[in-house]
Order: sequence, then structure tokens, then C-alpha cells
Amino acid sequence: MVWLHRGTTDFARGDLVVYRYEGEELMHLRKGQRFFKRIVGLPGDRISVEDRRVLVNGTDVGIAKQYTLEGKRLEPLVPGVIPLDYFYVQGTHEMSFDSRYRESGLVHASQIIGKVDVIF
Repeated sequence: MVWLHRGTTDFARGDLVVYRYEGEELMHLRKGQRFFKRIVGLPGDRISVEDRRVLVNGTDVGIAKQYTLEGKRLEPLVPGVIPLDYFYVQGTHEMSFDSRYRESGLVHASQIIGKVDVIF
């Protein structure tokens, strides 16, 4: 069970957030769909990609898979510095569709519905 704090604007690395997906529509994903992910990268952090391995500030955060389960090609996120008001978010499962992928991308603060506290 979780508690959603709507309208929160102070986010830190490790926070769980619910946000509206605004990336490319593919598979079963639609714009506006709500996602639940952990903030891994903050504004000013550096994203690098080595082959398909994604790193945030030099820390390995996972591999960007080449294809969706339906066979659509996926591209890793473009390397660079996370801009102001954007966050790198990631799911806890290796198959999670998250900021590792260009098709999903970084999450803007305006997309975030709120921060989540796990109750149990």
C-alpha cells in the first residue's frame, strides 16, 4: 500500500513518483497513462551510454534492451546532462520501460502527479 502526496515539488534521488507518460505511444502505452517509477537522475546529472549500458554520473543503472516484447526496436537515451526541471526515472524490473529509452525519455516536473510513500 502506498500514499500519494499530490503537488509535491521537492524531489530527491530515490524518491518514488507517479507521473503522466508523455513519450512515444507504442505497445500498450498511451500518452497520459500513469507510471510509477523511482527517480535515479536529477537536473545537472550526466547520462552516458556505453554500447547499450546506461550510466548516471558514472554509475551503471542498467542495460537498454534492443527490442520491445512485440519486436519494435528501442533506442537508448541520448547521452548528456539532465536539464533543469527534468528527471531520469527507472522501474525496479530490468524489463521496465523507463528513461533508459529514447522513446520514453526524461520526465518533466510538470508530468509528475506526486511523490509516493510506501506504507507497507
